[in-house]
Amino acid sequence: MLLELVRRNFRTLFPAALLLVSLTLLSFGSYSRRFQRPSFFSRAVLTAIGFFEDTVSGSGRGLRDLGRHYLVLVGVQEENRRLRAELSACQRRNYSLTEQAIENDRLRRLLNFRLQDEIKDYVPAQVIGQDLSGINRTITINKGSSDGIRPRMAVITYDSALVGQILDEAGSAIGAHSCQVLLITDRRSRVDVAVQRPESRAKGILAGRPEREEVELLYADRLSDIRQGDLLVSSGYGGIFRKGWPAGRVVEVRHQPDLFYPRVLVEPVAQFSQLEEVMVVPAEAGY
Repeated sequence: MLLELVRRNFRTLFPAALLLVSLTLLSFGSYSRRFQRPSFFSRAVLTAIGFFEDTVSGSGRGLRDLGRHYLVLVGVQEENRRLRAELSACQRRNYSLTEQAIENDRLRRLLNFRLQDEIKDYVPAQVIGQDLSGINRTITINKGSSDGIRPRMAVITYDSALVGQILDEAGSAIGAHSCQVLLITDRRSRVDVAVQRPESRAKGILAGRPEREEVELLYADRLSDIRQGDLLVSSGYGGIFRKGWPAGRVVEVRHQPDLFYPRVLVEPVAQFSQLEEVMVVPAEAGY
């Protein structure tokens, strides 16, 4: 770097160097013979020469340092680009692995699904469609008549939460490889349930409410012991749902003078908007 600087500025530096050499020679002859020390003129010339040398040397060091810093910055920039690319790839892999972990957890719970001894067979199915916005509440699963699906079979989640029953009516016939499930929140659904709490065991009919996501407990005795937070389970009556499947939890109990039974609002245990896999339990296996 220093040689390149001298080569570019040769015409300026050469005369200046000659002048400094001349002044240096003159300064050597200007010593005070009496005191054997440099004269004022000699000290001034030497100071100027030292300043010039320091300036040139400092410039050379500065250019060398600048070159080294430039190379370091280029290396750091390249390293940053590489690290950003690796980080993006890691984030993409993380998203994929997270989704796989969630799916594996669901499938693991499906495989570990614990059935009662009297249930000898069940059909796992995936949810491939849903209708939760209109007055009807149904989902579509990827199993049908070729898989042994029949009307009025019970449908539950991997942890036995009550979902609904296989629907077979005009416009919703069971296909060879798909069918519709009538959810317990549908206006056409009726499920006989009981309060699980031992000191209560109050019974009623769980009915869907098309205008809301909750269901309602109908026909419970006016004096029955039903409290907020009570878990309602299927009573085993009706020939579809076996006894003990959790259906919903009481969120509100209203006693109205003009009604013979309390108004009980219930939140379903199953999260219908998040359903991805369900179990279809044959009717003959449920009893």
